[in-house]
Amino acid sequence: MKITSLAATPMQQIAACFNDAFADYIVPVKVDQTYLRNRWIGARVDYDLSFGVFEENRLVGFVIHGIDQWHGKCTAFNAATGIIPEYRGKHLVGIIYEKARKPMGKAGVIRLMLEVIVSNGRAVRVYEHAGFRVARRLHCFAGAVPGVPGGAHRIEITESDRPDWNAYSRLLPAVPSWENSREAVRMAYPSFRFLEVRDGTALRAFAVVNPGNGQILQCGWTSGGEQELTALLLSFGMSRSSVKITNVDENAIALRNLLAAAGLKETVIQYEMERPL
Repeated sequence: MKITSLAATPMQQIAACFNDAFADYIVPVKVDQTYLRNRWIGARVDYDLSFGVFEENRLVGFVIHGIDQWHGKCTAFNAATGIIPEYRGKHLVGIIYEKARKPMGKAGVIRLMLEVIVSNGRAVRVYEHAGFRVARRLHCFAGAVPGVPGGAHRIEITESDRPDWNAYSRLLPAVPSWENSREAVRMAYPSFRFLEVRDGTALRAFAVVNPGNGQILQCGWTSGGEQELTALLLSFGMSRSSVKITNVDENAIALRNLLAAAGLKETVIQYEMERPL
């Protein structure tokens, strides 16, 4: 077996390995190369610092890394780890991380980060064995939404073509996760819309959404603005069979309660895990 950078590996080969690795996942996944390429733009993936395990010419496992500043530290975020079933149990994830240590250090990375579903005990143990520790718990929600409640139709929702990130940050109930961050949105800007409710010039509520897949990446509200945010979320969801919001910080209790009241159901809980390089 050989471990090497994925910089020269065709995306089609990565996608094939991805689908083999996730065919028996808790939530079975099957994607194409276009989906992966587009998703990993927002994750700031650096293929030079992403590594694969090759058996002869076959890719049998990988760790995909996004690289960016996170809370003032250059961080490598594990955007995806996949090992096909017949190669599991060989400690390949830990071996990949050891292979990645030197090139990442040269690139200035000082911290590693990832997300893993809490109920995936096997994966959690693999990452703990590799030195990762839980930093926080993140809750994911999805579902269909009912009609806009009485009175909410009078709330005016506008779409901004110039997001006010400073104002948005003041209304956030918690720090967004890596793939929901401001940097992720900016990298894949054309895919997203910025919905706002204002009282004059004062921002009362906002949401950053992806109309293509019904995803809400960020949302927030000012004190007393719960009705405005609820109306905004329900309005966004009315024309869709379902909407989803991933990785809500466990401590953002008010937002979690608001999402539940809007009709969304909790789907999975994830750990955000970290370790020094």
